[in-house]
Formats: sequence, structure tokens, C-alpha cells
Amino acid sequence: EWIASCCESTFNAGGNIALIHEDDLGANVLLQALLVLKSTQTSNFITDDEVLTLLLESWREGGRIWSETSAVMLKTSPLKDDFIVRASLSLCGEIKSQPTTDRAVLELVSEAWAIRAKKLLEISQSKSLDSVGLHDLLLWDSGNQSEFLFLCLMYLLYLVEANDRQELLFKNRDEKLFVHILRCISKTNGALSTSFEIRTVRNQQLVDIVGDVAKTILERCCVYGIDLLSSLASKEASEDNDHLNRTLTALTFLMSLLFRPVRGKNEIGDDLSPTSIKEGDSIWYEKAEGEARVKAIVVKVHLDDFPDLYYTIKVDESNTEKQTVAKKLKRYPSPQINERLESLEANDDSAISDRLGRCIVTKLLQPNDIGTNEMAAECINIITSQCGFAALGVGSVKYDVFKMV
Repeated sequence: EWIASCCESTFNAGGNIALIHEDDLGANVLLQALLVLKSTQTSNFITDDEVLTLLLESWREGGRIWSETSAVMLKTSPLKDDFIVRASLSLCGEIKSQPTTDRAVLELVSEAWAIRAKKLLEISQSKSLDSVGLHDLLLWDSGNQSEFLFLCLMYLLYLVEANDRQELLFKNRDEKLFVHILRCISKTNGALSTSFEIRTVRNQQLVDIVGDVAKTILERCCVYGIDLLSSLASKEASEDNDHLNRTLTALTFLMSLLFRPVRGKNEIGDDLSPTSIKEGDSIWYEKAEGEARVKAIVVKVHLDDFPDLYYTIKVDESNTEKQTVAKKLKRYPSPQINERLESLEANDDSAISDRLGRCIVTKLLQPNDIGTNEMAAECINIITSQCGFAALGVGSVKYDVFKMV
């Protein structure tokens, strides 16, 4: 009865009334007492199954009981593997559930899920999304809960170390999951008439938190995206149109990442990534472009409009606090003047652009009527604006494109 009364989230699901014993700070003191009792004696007063129930409740509730007692117990507990299996099943079940339509509640649920997922990854010492359920390509393809999945993923990536984010997304350098995620979160509303920036808002937010992805991985992502698009284009079912448009949007976005101009070696980056800004950081505040910058301290990072972060800063000059966004926060007291951009040719991307251009021509343009096909028109736009024409003459990508046009 004591165990049942202190495990609210476990036993309330079955309709039982839970008796919660909390101290002034809201901690479940009965749960803590039972866990400490088990950790300090070896009798069978509490069975292994009951201990596992207590550990799972502590994991769900979080706080000091988890960090100071349960997490420490699990490091040497023979129940560790069972705990990982049960916690993983719980997270996977939650991620597949029907999300609420209330935006505020959805954000709270997503954040709470991500906090538990991070704790599981720490206990299991895993750097894979498999154990938390976000690795399932079919789940991302369903399209029924894209915002819920996106928020869960973004909160989790925000919570883990920056160096671990790409390893989570590109396990064993597999590019498929990343492409399916980008396709899921692209916004097309069934058509490509919406501006590219609006269609890829979520995509850009994901890339901002993940950081620069290696070109070798991006090229494989593009090839896989072309294969997905080719498969969809061969289908005649009208219900696939939205899927096709989102795939095309994701491919265009990937191409823009791969072939965007890069900074020269002598440039010193001045802008700050929104997710890299932490409370206590000393930064420079620029109220408007061109105005003198003033030194400031980050007082608070606000997550209530996540993943759109904003900040409370204290300005040194006036000792006043104000709220602002990342684009007004800078790394240095004045703009750096030694920035230069390198062209695509200088970056020696011609071989990559030629390979991808040829792949688009062979798999997407040649099998389709480019006179009536919106997808083909967008593919030509990708080739001309993103890939460019690295080779000229008969047999080149440029020759084949212009011949079809």
C-alpha cells in the first residue's frame, strides 16, 4: 500500500487513488524513504519488482530524489537493464500516442517527455534515438503528429550536450532518419505556392540546433531524398501529392545546406546560435544594426515559445533588464571586418553538384513530362539555382536540361 500510494503516475492510470506525501518543496518524501530503505539494507522487505516500480516513479517525477538517490542506485543495480527496458517502452508508447490539440499543454507534455528521455539516455549511456522511439521512420511518415514529434525531438536535442546531437540523428552515419524528419516537418499545405522560407521554418530551426552537418552526409541525404521523390513521382494516387511536395521541399532545403556559401578561413563569426546562449553568459547587445554595442549578461533563457528562444539580459551601462532575441546578441564588441565569402567553385563543390545534378536528371526529369509537372519544374530550379552547371557540352547536365526544356 505504501508503494501504491507514493507512485501516483504508475497507479492512477488504473483508476486507484494515490496518496501523495510531499514536503514543503513538493518532493515525494514517502518515495524517497522507500528508496533509501532499499539502498541501505539487503532484506526482502521490498521485492525487486517493487523496487523497479519505485525507480520508474522516481524517473517520471524527476527532481532531487531521482538525481541523488535513484540514478545513483541504478549505476550498480542488477535491475538496471530491466529499468531501461521498462522506461524505453514507456517513452515509445507516449511518443506514439495521440497528442493534445492544446498548444500550451502540448509544449509541456513534449518538454516533460524530453526530460525523461534524456535521463534514460544518461542511464543507458546510449547515443541513439532507438530507445526513446524517435528512430521510427514510419512514425515520422505518418504525418498525424508532426508538431508533437518535432517538439519532443527539439526539446531533447536542446537538453543533451551539443556534441551528442548529430550522433543522435546520424547513428552509424545513416542519413535516412534526418531526411524523413525534414520531410515530416516541412510545411506545404498540399502545394508549393507558399514561400520557401515559410515552408522550411521548422527545418531551419532543427539545423540551427544540430549545427553544421558534414558535406559527405548531406550529399547522401540528397541522394536518398531524390530516391524518395522518384518513388513518389511514379505513383498516380492523388493522395500522395502532399507527401510528394514535402519531400521536394526537404530536398530543396538539403541542397541549400550543401551548396550555401561558406565563410572564409579568416572570418571570425560574430552571431550567436540561439541554443548556445546560456544563463550567465557575457555577450554584446546590439539594439539595431549599425548602432554601438553594449556589454550585457544573460539573466534568463525563456523556453515558453520553444523552439523560438528569447532572453532576458542585464545591460551593464544602465544596469537595467530587457528581453531580446538571439539576432541582437553578438560575440564581439564591434562587427568583424575581415569576413569574406568563397564561391562554390573555390570550395571545389563542382564534383558534388555534377553528381547530384545528374542524379536529378536521370531519376526525376527524364521519367516525367516537364511541361506539365510541377515537381519537374522545381527540380530544374534546384539544378540551376543550387547545383549550377559544373560541366558543359554534349552529355553534360546543362546540355540534358536545356534539351528537355
